[in-house]
Amino acid sequence: MYIDPIVSEVKTLFPEDKDYKFINGMVEYPRAAIVVMENCPENYKHVIYTCQAKGWIKPVAYVPTKELVWEKLQR
Repeated sequence: MYIDPIVSEVKTLFPEDKDYKFINGMVEYPRAAIVVMENCPENYKHVIYTCQAKGWIKPVAYVPTKELVWEKLQR
């Protein structure tokens, strides 16, 4: 019996991937970001920023592959 492998229709993008950012006119935007709110306690902010600086926490974007194909076709 043969079982087809499941093919994902969603691509995971990290900040170092070339498709992580998109261009809207002349402005380049990241697809995902980490937002630390103003009311976050300072000690937690420090931990979050340290972890992000060391690469332990990274923003990640999940993008449908169809969306990436359409973007490339429109360029």
